[in-house]
Amino acid sequence: GELFTHWDVIDGNPEFVDDLTKRETFVTIPEEGRLELRAMYEDDLTGLVQLLVKRGSPDGYYNPGERIKITAEIIEGRTFSHWDVIDGTPNLVDDLKNRETFVTLPEEGRLEVKAMY
Repeated sequence: GELFTHWDVIDGNPEFVDDLTKRETFVTIPEEGRLELRAMYEDDLTGLVQLLVKRGSPDGYYNPGERIKITAEIIEGRTFSHWDVIDGTPNLVDDLKNRETFVTLPEEGRLEVKAMY
């Protein structure tokens, strides 16, 4: 889902809007000119776990306990060594020494891993 963040003034004077941060607000219609507003939203990330994969992919937000395949970048002249857990505690990592492996995300918070060469 998405969460309302604010009203964006596309055209006109924002002082005609009571509160740009409230989903429901009052607008005074100007006598001259025009007033055009756009509702702005952001993704609702409540309850999701953030996965950060340094020197690899995929970064993103996932359901707690979800099993995600991570892949280290290929860097010319370097050989992949292992995955290093920087932050968080994965429930399970299939194989820390494999360039492509699976991690099972924790139940809350975030998990940050880094490909080491």
